[in-house]
Amino acid sequence: MSKAVWIRADDLSPDSRLYRFSHRLTLPAGACLSARVSADSRYRLSVNGRFVVEGPCHGTQSERHYETVDLTPYLCEGENVLSVDVLHVTDGVWISLFRERYPALWFDGALTLPDGSETPVVSSAQSWTCERYENKRFREFPGFIRSIPPVETQRGPDRFAPIPVVDFEDGRPENRCFNEYGVRATYPLTPRPIPHLTPDAPRPMIRLCGDARSAEYDAGRYECAYIRLRVRAAAGTTLRVIAAECKARYDENGRAHKTLRDDPDGEIRGPFDTLIFTESGEMTFSPFYWRAFRYLRLVADADFEVTDLTFSPYYYPMGDEGRVTCSDPAFEKMWEISRHTVMACAHDNYVDCPFYEQQQYDMDSGLQMLFTLRMTADAALPRKSLSDLAASQLPDGMIQANYPSVVVQVIPSFSLFWVLMLRDYLRYTGDLAFIKKMLGTAEKVMTAFENLLDERGLVGPSVYWPFLDWAPEWGSTGTPDGSTTEPLIAYTFLYAYTLRAAADLCRAVGRRGQAEDYLARAQAANAAGLAYGFDRAKGLFRNTPERAEFAQHPVLWAVLSGAVTGERAREMMRRVMTEPVSKCTFSMNHYLFRALERTDLYDEFAPSVFEGWKTMLDWHCTTWCENPDDPRSECHGWSSAPLYEMSAALLGVRPTEDGYRCATVAPRCGWFDEMSGSVPTPYGLILVEWHKEGAKTILSVTNPSPQEIKLTVKAGGKETVQKATKVTYTL
Repeated sequence: MSKAVWIRADDLSPDSRLYRFSHRLTLPAGACLSARVSADSRYRLSVNGRFVVEGPCHGTQSERHYETVDLTPYLCEGENVLSVDVLHVTDGVWISLFRERYPALWFDGALTLPDGSETPVVSSAQSWTCERYENKRFREFPGFIRSIPPVETQRGPDRFAPIPVVDFEDGRPENRCFNEYGVRATYPLTPRPIPHLTPDAPRPMIRLCGDARSAEYDAGRYECAYIRLRVRAAAGTTLRVIAAECKARYDENGRAHKTLRDDPDGEIRGPFDTLIFTESGEMTFSPFYWRAFRYLRLVADADFEVTDLTFSPYYYPMGDEGRVTCSDPAFEKMWEISRHTVMACAHDNYVDCPFYEQQQYDMDSGLQMLFTLRMTADAALPRKSLSDLAASQLPDGMIQANYPSVVVQVIPSFSLFWVLMLRDYLRYTGDLAFIKKMLGTAEKVMTAFENLLDERGLVGPSVYWPFLDWAPEWGSTGTPDGSTTEPLIAYTFLYAYTLRAAADLCRAVGRRGQAEDYLARAQAANAAGLAYGFDRAKGLFRNTPERAEFAQHPVLWAVLSGAVTGERAREMMRRVMTEPVSKCTFSMNHYLFRALERTDLYDEFAPSVFEGWKTMLDWHCTTWCENPDDPRSECHGWSSAPLYEMSAALLGVRPTEDGYRCATVAPRCGWFDEMSGSVPTPYGLILVEWHKEGAKTILSVTNPSPQEIKLTVKAGGKETVQKATKVTYTL
């Protein structure tokens, strides 16, 4: 059992500061060392000056993580130095990190000598020293949301001040850090639940222009990466390293106007790190944490010379076994940009946008999980996301809109999207053991919404933010008029749709009575929406019961929930696609596509929805924007719907039973002259390919495991259960 304890620097700083904890070991050749490491708030571990690992993996208030790492490859014969740089952030900074009052380290090492004997190497005040960096400062950048890491000011070469080290608390993770009386003794620690993230090899930045006091650089596309800069200047020079998602033109009020994202006449503005030369010569700068950017601008108050500038991309190690190609270059580009956007929003957890808000939002994460599982069968990050968000549940049953976070924000509908995310997770993985752990959280969500029902059976307003979508007509709150005083009809139909998803979860684990109850409640919610939301004169659903204002949103959720079906649903969808009502933006387009499928209008109207992404191609975007109308964020995971559409709707591969026990291949061969792709499942890849030969279409389908997957091919008006591994069909 571990004998490690938490140690802390005996320094209570009002500002975020960086500390270096060090330990020295004299070792013979052939020694081996493994370790478990954690810190408050964030650390980077090096051995003999070589970077090894960083962490801890973002956790929750009730569960924080440690990394397990083999340090043996970094050791040498003789003296070895273990160094752990620990950034401790203060209140109100980098709100996705939980922190206590002091900078702290937990290190639990197991040293094996060549003779096979083992010796613990643990954190303790007697064996570790600490120094505070005196040349580095960290601050929140004005005007930015507090969920991004602080920007840095580096003043000259590294200088340190010694800080006393004290033993903090018993940190044994084996007992989850509770003492024998059941009292939490320290931070609860559990193993890192996802793979380590490692920076890629450095790549050079492309210099665009510049003079003696400024220079602009391009990474070639939007990246999340560690920057490494070497620059020479005279003593007294101050240089700013400005990061920007794209180029933009700015009016006299400082408001950005974006057209071409690589506009030659656009400016590079954004948060900046600062270098101050205290002596003449060369400085090296690499921020403690990665930055999101496409462009960098260096600007100084005196002459400078860049001797090297590189970036090392930093993403979750997501597989890419799921791929799609086709004969349309625009759609091929959409696939690649969608994949890169999902990657840019996946790190220790999903984030909604890496530049402005590195926050894991429920709705965003549900979509990002779906897109992830079209690319890889690795479900570790989806599982962590669901677990993290579940840990945020409030006493009334609502799940926080984003979490981990030290600041509480609630959007009621996002709790429903978490339940839908759980349902999709089951469909793709078949992981019933995990569903059983999460089902109580889902039940509390459904109870929270039952408590919001008014006397008519509609989901009424609450004290929370009733965000629905970024429709331009709805302004900066993303909510239709009346949403704070009246029920949103879309919320009621979304609630009914989610009740059906919750019923599926209950049936999967054998709770049939609960499932029947949810289905009855879904029917009642649909009836209420029909009774109080339908406008007979307009033939559509209103946004609220009392206001004759209309949007696509209540109609699409009425279709998906089953409130309207058949020709009536088809007519409503046709009308909201052609008439001047508030339209869905990228956050809702995935669900709009599903409603078009449900009403057999996909081939007719989906091409017009894809125009939003084609416009971004015309703007030279390299990731997808948050919304189509004057977007703030240039990189938003929820906007990657083309990835799902190409893989699931056009290539046509989907699971039809939980865990891919049954799947269908129903390609839309009329969209392209040729298309091919691979779709990951727990049993291997389903491969689909088709091409045109005159008036015929030749379709080839490969089932990775006919004994495990019942694969049904629907094409050419026929339905065939494919029992062979590979079959070619002529349509």
